[in-house]
Amino acid sequence: MKAEVQTCKFVAATDIVPRSWRTWFWVAISQYTPFTWGGNDHSMVDMRTFADHCEAQLDNSLKVVRWLEKIRKMDDDVYIDLES
Repeated sequence: MKAEVQTCKFVAATDIVPRSWRTWFWVAISQYTPFTWGGNDHSMVDMRTFADHCEAQLDNSLKVVRWLEKIRKMDDDVYIDLES
């Protein structure tokens, strides 16, 4: 059997979440997630799912709205690596 090697584009979650948010961000989005961090080496979630979930879980403050706008401008075929 020949396996087809596939590739994907991804960004580390720590590269897109502002450093100053780390004390509250992960707790805020960890409820009702449609994805899991698990114990995997890499846990990937597509950009749209990540952005939609963050929008549903976070407040509508200006800083969050602006951050979500930047996230949504990233290509749909980019994944977020939640383990990094």
